[in-house]
Amino acid sequence: MTDIEGSTRLLADLGTEYARLLLDHHAIVRGELARHSGIEVSTEGDSFFLVFRSAVDAVRTAVGVQRCLAAHAWPGGRIVRVRIGIHTGEGTTAGEGYVGMDVHRVARVSAAGHGGQILLTAATQALLEGHWPDGTGAVPLGAHRLKDLPAPETLYQLVADGLTTRFPPLRSLEAPVYDLPTAPAPILGRDDDAARIAQLLAGHRLVTLTGPGGVGKTRLALHLAELLREDFPDGVAFVPLAEVRDPELVPDEIARALALPTASYSGAAGIARLADHLRGRRALLILDNVEQLGDGAEVIARLLHAAPGPRVLATSRGPLRLREEQRYPVEALARDAAVAEFVERARTVRPDLRLGPAEQDAVARIVDGVGRLPLAVELAASRVGTLSPAEIADRLGSQLGLLRSGPRDLPHRQQTLRSTLLWSYELLDGPARRTFAAFAVFPGGATLEALEQVVPPSPAGADVLETVEALVDQGLVRPGDGADRFSTLQVVRELAGELLEADGDGARVWRRASERLAALAGRAGPRLVTAERADWLDRLQAEHDNLRVALAWATEHDPVLAAGIAAPVWRYWQMRGYLREGRAVLDAVRERLGAEDLRARYAVLAALGGIAYWQRDLPAGETACAEAVRVAEQLDDPSALAEALYNLSFPVWQQGRMAEAAALADRSQQLFAELGDTDGTARTLWLHGILAVMTGDLGSAEKLLAESVERHRGSPAAFHLGWSLRMLGRTLLLQGRATEARSRVEESMRLFAPAGDVSAVLLHLSDFATIAALEGDDERTLRLAGALEHLKRLTGTDLVDHPVNAIPSLAATVARHGADGERLLAEGAAMSIAEVVRYALQEPA
Repeated sequence: MTDIEGSTRLLADLGTEYARLLLDHHAIVRGELARHSGIEVSTEGDSFFLVFRSAVDAVRTAVGVQRCLAAHAWPGGRIVRVRIGIHTGEGTTAGEGYVGMDVHRVARVSAAGHGGQILLTAATQALLEGHWPDGTGAVPLGAHRLKDLPAPETLYQLVADGLTTRFPPLRSLEAPVYDLPTAPAPILGRDDDAARIAQLLAGHRLVTLTGPGGVGKTRLALHLAELLREDFPDGVAFVPLAEVRDPELVPDEIARALALPTASYSGAAGIARLADHLRGRRALLILDNVEQLGDGAEVIARLLHAAPGPRVLATSRGPLRLREEQRYPVEALARDAAVAEFVERARTVRPDLRLGPAEQDAVARIVDGVGRLPLAVELAASRVGTLSPAEIADRLGSQLGLLRSGPRDLPHRQQTLRSTLLWSYELLDGPARRTFAAFAVFPGGATLEALEQVVPPSPAGADVLETVEALVDQGLVRPGDGADRFSTLQVVRELAGELLEADGDGARVWRRASERLAALAGRAGPRLVTAERADWLDRLQAEHDNLRVALAWATEHDPVLAAGIAAPVWRYWQMRGYLREGRAVLDAVRERLGAEDLRARYAVLAALGGIAYWQRDLPAGETACAEAVRVAEQLDDPSALAEALYNLSFPVWQQGRMAEAAALADRSQQLFAELGDTDGTARTLWLHGILAVMTGDLGSAEKLLAESVERHRGSPAAFHLGWSLRMLGRTLLLQGRATEARSRVEESMRLFAPAGDVSAVLLHLSDFATIAALEGDDERTLRLAGALEHLKRLTGTDLVDHPVNAIPSLAATVARHGADGERLLAEGAAMSIAEVVRYALQEPA
C-alpha cells in the first residue's frame, strides 16, 4: 500500500494545480507497476493497494516508484513524498478486492512510515533473503505495536542506492513518553470542552486556550494530553513557559521537553535543527503560559512553518494573533460542575462531609460567589476544615465585597479570583502571610531550607514548616514532586509579588533570595568540573526559574551580587544548553557594573569568554578574554592573570594564530608554576599538547599530554583529566596506535557520559569510529559514524569537524559497502545517546 504524505497540505497550497500533481503521481505508480507485472487492486484518493506474485517484484516496484517521484518536476516546485508498506500474506477475495487481517496489516505498516520510506514486515523480509535485487537491503527497526493489530509487528526499512535512508521514529503506538505534570485533582465538567478542542486539533495545527488566570487552562490542557496520547504516536510534551521572557528561548525549552541532546536550538540555525527533528512527526506540544511573549509568539509560527506534522496546544490569557491560530475561550464552569468541583475538593479536607438540601444551597451560593472559576472554587473548598458550607457562603459574601480592592478595570472574573485569593490570605496569621509573600521570588518552587534562608525571621519565632502547612491548607501553596518542595500557580504568585511590595519587605526578601543563590552558585561552580558535576547540574536545574528572576532583580539593584550568581555557573549554562540565555544575562550584568567593580567584572568577562567560545563566536570570545587579561593586570592578581591568559589562548589558536597562542600558554604556565598551582600547570600542559597536535608534532604532543594526565590523576577535576585522556587517545590514533588509544578514550568517555556532555560524547564517537576503522571493523565504523553524523546535525556541534578528528577513509568505506553501508549508517543514526555510548564502550544493553 502507498499514500502521499501531507496530501491535505499540498491540496491547500496548490489548489487546482493539485489535480495535475495527482495525475502525475498516479502515472508514476502505474508505470512502475506495469514494469514489474503487479496488479492494481484499488485506488482511493492518493492511495494505492497493489498485489504481486513475488516479494522481489514488490520491492522493485517500490524502489522504482520512490526514485521516479524524487526525480520528477512537480507543480509549484513542491516535493511529493510517498510512504510505502509491503507485507506478504494470504489474500481472501471478496468481490473485486481482498479482505482479511493481512490487508489490515499492510495498511497499518504503510501508515507507520514517513514520506520517502519503504517498510517491510518480517514475512516479506524472510522471503527476500538470498533474493535481494541488486543495490537493496534492509535495516531492522525492531518490533512495533500498530493500531488495531493484536501483537507487535517486526518491521524493516528497505534501503536502496539513491534513496533517503534516515527518517524519524516510526508512527507506532510506542510513542515517546515525556514528563507531564501531575494534575492536582481530577478534572470535572470539561468533557464537552475536551471533545471540541480535540476536534479543533484534528483540523488545526495551533489551538490556543484563552481565559483569565484560574479558569483552568493548564488543567484542561493536561487532561487533553492524557486523552490524546494514542492520537499522537510521536508523543505529547509539556513545555512550561511562564518564566520565559525572551521568545528566542522557546525552541530551547521545547527541545528540553522533548529530551533532545543538550545544545542550543535558538536562532535560525537552531530552529532549523529542531524543525528537522519534528518534521513529519505526529506529536502534540503543549506550550503553557505564553501570554508574556507578546509579538515574540511568532517564533511558534516559524517553527510550525518549518516543521509540518506536530500540533501545538497553547495556553494564554489572550490570543497569540498568529495566522494559523484557532482560539478556544475557556469559560467558567457550569454551576453543576462547579458544585461537583467544590464537593470533590472539600472531601479531601473532610472525607465525612455530608450535604443536605441546606448545604447544597450554600455550596451553590459559594460557587456563584466566586464566579465558578476552578481555582477560586478550590480555595473556597479548603475552608470546610473549620467552617460549614453555610458559614463559608455567609462570610464569603461579605468579605468579597470588602476585598475587591484591585484595579477597577480588571475583567469581572479576574476581580472575583483576586478577591477570593485575598480572602484566603486574610485568614492567615502574620508569619504565614510573610511566607506566602516570599513565594513571589520562587517561580521554580522552594524547599523548606530555601524558605528558611529567604523569609525574614518572625518576631514570634514561628516555624517555617508550620506556616507552609497553613498555606497548603488554604490551597495557596501546593506540595511539589519532591517530598519537601512547594510551589504556587502563576496567578497566585503574581498576587504574592504584589503583597510583597505593598508591605515594604520586597527589597529585603529579593536580596535574601539573591544571596542564597549566590552562595549556591559559589559552591556549585568549582564542582562543575569534578566527578560530582551531574548532581550539581541537577541542583542548579531545579533552581533554574529562581535563578532567572533573582538575576533579573540583582542585575538592576546590585550588579555585583548578580555577578556573584551568574559568573560561577556559566558551565551549567553551557552543559545544559542555555548558552544564549547565559550570554544575555552576563552581557546585562557587565553593562551595569561600575568602573570600580574590577573583581566582579573579571569574573563576568571570564564567564562571557567561555560562553562565547562554546557558541563558536570566537571573535567575541577573544574580546572578552582579552579584556579579562587587562582587568587581571589592573587587579595585580597573578592567579587571575594566569587563568585569563590560559582562557585567551583558546579562541586565539582556534582562529589559526598558533604562535600567539603558544606564547599565551607559556606565560600562563609560568605563572601557574610560580603559584604552585598543579591543576593549572596540568591544564597548560594539555593546552601545549593540543597546539603540538595542530602543528603536526605528534611526538611532543604525546609526551605533553601523558604528563598532563599523570598530573591530573588524584585531582578532583575529573573534567580536565577527561579532556587530557581524550586528546592523548586521539594523538595515539593519529599515529595509528589503536590498541593503546582505546584504554585512554574508554576511561575518558566514562568520565563525560554520565553528565550528558554531548560535545564530549561526539568527539569520543569520532575516536571510537577511528579505532574501528584502524582495526578493519567496517560494520562498527559505519554504525558509529552514522550516530555521530545524526547527533552532530541535531545539536549543531561543529567541534568534531576539525580535520584532526576525521574518521579515516570513511567515504571510501561507505562506497565500498553500497546499500549495506547506508543501512549501517542508518542503524547508527537510530541509536539514542545512551545506546551509542554503550555500543562504543562495547557494554551490554
